[in-house]
Amino acid sequence: MHRTCFLIAFSLLVIVFSGCGKRKMYGQLRELLDSTIILPERVIGVYDGRAFIMPDSLRSKTKFILFVDSTECSRCRISRFAKYIDLFRLSDEIQGFVPILLVSTPRLEQAEIIEHLLLIELPFPVYLDVDHSFVRDNPLVMLDDKFSAITVGGDGAILLVGDPAGSDENMLAYRQKIENGFSQ
Repeated sequence: MHRTCFLIAFSLLVIVFSGCGKRKMYGQLRELLDSTIILPERVIGVYDGRAFIMPDSLRSKTKFILFVDSTECSRCRISRFAKYIDLFRLSDEIQGFVPILLVSTPRLEQAEIIEHLLLIELPFPVYLDVDHSFVRDNPLVMLDDKFSAITVGGDGAILLVGDPAGSDENMLAYRQKIENGFSQ
């Protein structure tokens, strides 16, 4: 009897706390969707054997931004960037957005990461947040890992939250959203 009461009480706690967790995440998502995303002032791109300053023209375009925080292993995350090749192909095909893979690395590792990117020669650019200002300017992005992949309009308004490169279904849904102008 005592064990049964314990299991019922434990189950109720799990239900209550899981509901609260979902409610909290939805509240955070709502707050994120009401915010504006600001790209850092100083961003270095690495692509095609060279490092360059990110063109200002990208700021006014619709962008898919995948943000990798400096607390994560930069090389580890970069090694998994190959899964975004289809996203870059989609961008080239329909011209409706620009993918930006934005990495924030510890200052002492920036030169090493740039050299690493130059050596591995990814078939698309990778951008570095030189001053680590993305998190400072967009703190809501760090509330949940799911928020580190977002699509924003040229004005910084959030259009979608989530990573379309996760599956073929996600990529198809993303394509449809872009082709429909994010209206659905």
